[in-house]
Amino acid sequence: MLERIGEMLAETLQKPPLDVNLVINACDAVVRNIDNLDVVKKLPELGVSPVLADMYMKQIGQMLSAEAIRERMRIELGDDYDKPRILTYPHSKATAVQTLAPLGVLFHITAGNVDGLPFISLLDGLLTGNINIIKLPKEEGGITVSLLEELFKAEPSLSDYVYVFDYS
Repeated sequence: MLERIGEMLAETLQKPPLDVNLVINACDAVVRNIDNLDVVKKLPELGVSPVLADMYMKQIGQMLSAEAIRERMRIELGDDYDKPRILTYPHSKATAVQTLAPLGVLFHITAGNVDGLPFISLLDGLLTGNINIIKLPKEEGGITVSLLEELFKAEPSLSDYVYVFDYS
């Protein structure tokens, strides 16, 4: 796959912009079934206590629900986060336009000190319509890949926007 990554990225970049609601709905589908996911069973194998594992899954479920994602986007980007908005600075005549727009390709090198952090980082990239290349941390334990598999089951088209590498 690595030999073809440039070609694969170019193909995905030619597609229409990724719909933010597609990502939100896929996340919501994952969290509605979060208690039944294999990732929950993997956490104790990684040394996470069952109580802490349950707490992590509840937090992830709360963070990734459609309601929570839309509220976060509303707070960060305004009520109509899918439309540009003009920001006027009160002490000058300067204005800026704030809009949700993809940059293209993001490369994530994520820390391994917080379980699930690579998935959350990658999700931000998807919400903004970007292709995401992620290098997993050394002791990640498969959590991100498990969550991604569930996300791709909910919305297979998102897989074109994610490349995961597990290199030391």
